[in-house]
Amino acid sequence: MSFLDGSIAAQEIVSRIVALVVAAQEPGWDRIEIWNAEAAGFGSASVDVVVGGETTWPDPPEEVIDLFEELKEAMYRPDTGTWLSVRISISADGSADADYNYDEPPAWGMEVEPGLYGEELERFPRSPENIPDWMKADAGL
Repeated sequence: MSFLDGSIAAQEIVSRIVALVVAAQEPGWDRIEIWNAEAAGFGSASVDVVVGGETTWPDPPEEVIDLFEELKEAMYRPDTGTWLSVRISISADGSADADYNYDEPPAWGMEVEPGLYGEELERFPRSPENIPDWMKADAGL
């Protein structure tokens, strides 16, 4: 399992997420993509399972949502904040890769409340040079 970012604690949480999602699937899948976005307690998650070229979208196990919250907190750093979204890709051979987004607005697929990212900055502060312009605008900075 390779990771683009994260401490040993974060890697352990990702491993638990992967194990739970894989265990919830029928055998024979080719690829699984897990996506999660979270800001100021507002979140969205999805699981895409590819089997023989067909994709299904089962609900993620409830425990996975809690683990993503733990992961967000475990990866917080005072200057850089924490991720806004993460995509975990799992191959049929069991290898997994996590890709974290710190600087772009998540692709929520829905409108989010104005000021959400201001609340995110209160919860997970960043140094001024690590706050993207779009986030500053939403936060009124």
